This record gives sequence, structure tokens and C-alpha cells, in this order.
Amino acid sequence: YHLAGNGTMTEDAAALWTGTISSVQFAGVVVACLFWGIVSDRFGSHRALRATMVGDAAFFTASAFTRDPHVLLVLRLAVGFSSPLVPAMTYIFAALPASDAVMGSSFYAFSVILGFAAGNGLAASYSLLRWRGIAITSGALCAVALLLTLLLPPPKGGGRKRADGVVRCLRSPNFITQAASTFCFGFYFNGTQALVVVDLFTRFGFSAAQAALVCTCVPACWAAGMVAGPFLSQRFSIQAVITSGFVLNITSCVLLSIPSLNASTAALVGLFGMGNLALAFQHIPNTARLRHIGTYQTKNGMGTISGA
Repeated sequence: YHLAGNGTMTEDAAALWTGTISSVQFAGVVVACLFWGIVSDRFGSHRALRATMVGDAAFFTASAFTRDPHVLLVLRLAVGFSSPLVPAMTYIFAALPASDAVMGSSFYAFSVILGFAAGNGLAASYSLLRWRGIAITSGALCAVALLLTLLLPPPKGGGRKRADGVVRCLRSPNFITQAASTFCFGFYFNGTQALVVVDLFTRFGFSAAQAALVCTCVPACWAAGMVAGPFLSQRFSIQAVITSGFVLNITSCVLLSIPSLNASTAALVGLFGMGNLALAFQHIPNTARLRHIGTYQTKNGMGTISGA
């Protein structure tokens, strides 16, 4: 909406740039996961977390002062590189006992989803705040988060240690299947969200506020899945919950690919929500499985394995 509103870009060009900028941000996240995972193992996840929040605060704020898509591309790449995902997960894994891994991951993911919902609410005020106001608000929230990370105590045994067994773990069947399922998760989540927003804009004529409200179905579906996931994992098994989530996810993809089934906004949003419920259903148990792999197949390598 920001790019299309500059008066010099067609809707098709704005859609292309939106997809490109979104993609390059996640390309930055890929590099960040590997880099900050190693930094978390070597210097402590709490220090890595603070460094990423400094970057987020700076680059989100800087993006408020440009409409040039090339500059936004660079800034969003930098925002992606400042992703706190891996340092945060590594800190939680180090701070909690193994028996609490599923529940701890669930609470962490739930907080992320609350932030996602609040972000959609902020985007719904686009007509009032415009791009600059939203970007500055995002940067300010990152600055507040940075201050909160200063209150975090160092995790037990964390920081300034060399990792061992990482390469062997990366070659193991346990890790390879974990990485494959995580790839499918990210591909669906990021790909479908971008497509749905563009579809609402170009095919149904939704405004920024309307599209943002539609996207609130994502945190709603995730919240339901995160409540059920930990309890079902305890009742059955982690693998059973992950598998059932993938079955539901594949069903959603198949139905979304049939034009006659997403001819209305209600059908499009319903199928989109169904897929995201499936993702949440399998994401928390999958994360807990990652904790097991990093703990028992490496020494001081949790951050690197989480990043990979």
C-alpha cells in the first residue's frame, strides 16, 4: 500500500516489489539464523538477543523515511538479519528444563502471536498513521524490547563456550527431517500470507485496514493450535501431532489451489485460517523436538542447531 500510494508505481509493480521486499527480508533471516545461532553459543544468547534488538530498532526507524523500493529492499534485508528468533529460542531452551520444553515454547510462540495481532491492529490504522507513523512505532517498540532484554539474567552455563558435535548433528537423520519440516512450515506461512494480502488488494479491492483485519485470523488460528498442541503431545506423541498438522496443512493447500473454492473472501480467508491452524498445531511440538536434538546430539551447540 505504501509503494502503490506514491503515484508512480502501478498495482502490478507494487505487488512485485512487495513480494521481492518480503522475500529479501526472509533471506536476511536465513543468514541471521546461522550467524546469531553461532554467536549465541559462543557469547551467550542474552547478548545476541540484545544485539538483534539494537538492529531492529535502528532499521525499522530508518525505513520510515524512504519510499524508494531499492532503499526499502536494503533496509528490510538488514531487518531480517536482525531477527531475534534464534537467540530468543536458545535462551528459553537454556533457561528451562527439558520437561518444560513444549510448554515453554508454546508460551513464547503465544507471545509472538499476540505481537502479530497487535501489528495487524497497527496496520489497520494505516490511513491515520501512514507508513512513517507505523514504521516509527515499530522501531520504538523494538527499543522498548531492547530495554527489557537488559533485565534478562544470563542463562545457566551460557556464553563463551565452544560448540562440539554440531557437524555430526547436522548430518543426522533426526536433524534432516526436522529441517525439512521446518522449511515446509516457513514456506507455507510466508508464501500464503503474501499471496492472500495481494489477492485481497488486487482481486477484491480491500484497503490496507481491511486486509490487516483479515490477517488477524492468523493469530486467532495460531492461538487455538498452541493451546491444543502441548496437551495433545503429552496425550499422544510429538510425532503424531506433527503428522496430523501436516495432513491438515496439505488439505488446505489443495483446496486453496482450486479457483472455484476461493472465489469469495470468506472462502479464501477460511482456507487460509485452516492452513495456519495446522501450522500452529505442529509448530510447538516440532520446536520441542529441536530442543531434544540440540541438547543430546551436541555440546554447547543449541544455538547453532536452532539457527540451522
